[in-house]
Amino acid sequence: MRILTGAQMREADRVAIEELGVPSLLLMENAGRGVVEGIQRVVPDWRRRRYLIACGRGNNGGDGLVAARHLRLAGVSAVDVVLLGTKDQVRGDARWNLEHYESHYGPVHEVPDEDAWLRWKRDHPTGWDVVVDALFGTGLQKPLTGFPAAWVEEVNQWRHVLRVAVDVPSGLSADTWEVLGPTFRADYTFTMGAPKVCLVFPPACEWAGQWFVVPIGIPPSVLEAAGDLIWPEPSELAVWLPPRPQDAHKGQFGRIVVVGGSPGKLGAPYMAGKSALRIGAGLVTVAVPGTLWPSLMSSLDETMTLGVTDDEGHWSARALADLQPLLETADVLIVGPGLGTSPGAQALMDGLLEVWRKPMVVDADGLNVLALHRDWLERLPPMSVLTPHWGEMARLTGESVETVGRTRIRLSREFAQRYGVILVLKGYRTLTAVPDGRVFVNPTGNPGMATAGMGDVLSGFIGGLLGQTRDPVAAAVLGVYLHGRAGDLAAQRKGTLPLTATDLWETIGEAIRELGVGC
Repeated sequence: MRILTGAQMREADRVAIEELGVPSLLLMENAGRGVVEGIQRVVPDWRRRRYLIACGRGNNGGDGLVAARHLRLAGVSAVDVVLLGTKDQVRGDARWNLEHYESHYGPVHEVPDEDAWLRWKRDHPTGWDVVVDALFGTGLQKPLTGFPAAWVEEVNQWRHVLRVAVDVPSGLSADTWEVLGPTFRADYTFTMGAPKVCLVFPPACEWAGQWFVVPIGIPPSVLEAAGDLIWPEPSELAVWLPPRPQDAHKGQFGRIVVVGGSPGKLGAPYMAGKSALRIGAGLVTVAVPGTLWPSLMSSLDETMTLGVTDDEGHWSARALADLQPLLETADVLIVGPGLGTSPGAQALMDGLLEVWRKPMVVDADGLNVLALHRDWLERLPPMSVLTPHWGEMARLTGESVETVGRTRIRLSREFAQRYGVILVLKGYRTLTAVPDGRVFVNPTGNPGMATAGMGDVLSGFIGGLLGQTRDPVAAAVLGVYLHGRAGDLAAQRKGTLPLTATDLWETIGEAIRELGVGC
């Protein structure tokens, strides 16, 4: 499912109407009816509630008028409709729905300013249970001012009222996650055709409540062509991990080598290797400095280990020769968990970039080493997977952390395209950018996952999936999704505060089964 800006959604509307012949009045009808169908799902005892529907002068107001009509058709008697403007300002399809509503269902009350609103409230009973915001849609580009701003701020203060937004909450721009100014605080948002940027990313999404997409009759192919920001759905992800054949053997599901570990950081490669196994990798070997190897041996069972030549527990350039036999048969290389950035670790990375030509997964100190030698990014094998958080991304690009956060969609896309890699930018709504320009926005995860070791588990999940699928895009997108979903399931059991990275090992199987695979 595509995440669209306001301009992209308007272009999809145009294609549907002008090129495919879908009547615009039908799109509006489907939108308003979809809002009411959504209300029926989320509002308890919805027929007995009192509704206030506030309409603007444009198409968003037209959607609200259709919704008011369908509430009346469904048997709701207490529906008040107000127009924040005058009727002579309403045009097009919204005008048709205004006249149709007044002809057959009831009055639409003009409240063009605050005085008119106060007079109308004085003369009409209040006590609404549900307020529907149909003031401004995806075209808003500047902060609300005047009466509309005062109206949303007043309604936000009402207690014991359920607030529903049509398409986007009034006050938000569909094009940005920034909050422009006064904004309707919705409990639910019913958005048309596709989710909008403001509904997905904070801080704007915090004003939208829970959102649902209303199909309005635009063909999926039109929406898919409208943008390249993607909200992956479980049904779309499941195809990337097909059921295993009955005669499967471990060699079919990837030989994974984890390269990492240094004094004080031995847990990182341990967790990455164990995570690769937990998500279904066939064979996993964890390679660490030889001095540290005995400590690792007591922790790992199904995972194989290798101690390599080191410099007092730190990686040595001479370790590459020890790794060479493993690399000759390996399918996937995970580099970085606990690696350190010593001169030996840097020399090792330099050597690996010379001899390894398959996609590799680079995390943690592997990224920090690349940040010390940014020209090495050009040497990465095509379609390698890099998994930085915002701080690591700042070091890789030379930008500030603030700039990374503010421009993260564009920056991730440009990085992936420039270097021909899969860029997984971790954080709330983790982004996975691929060289063809697509950017996947992860819908799973929770604040309890902001804890040590989660990145090591993620690199193991991605590496394990890469060994099974041999598809770096599938491994990255699916790995990020399952990582977050396993975290959500673990948080449901334990709460967010006690959550640790290894808790995901106990829930990853359930997360996979939810996709209908691995059963």
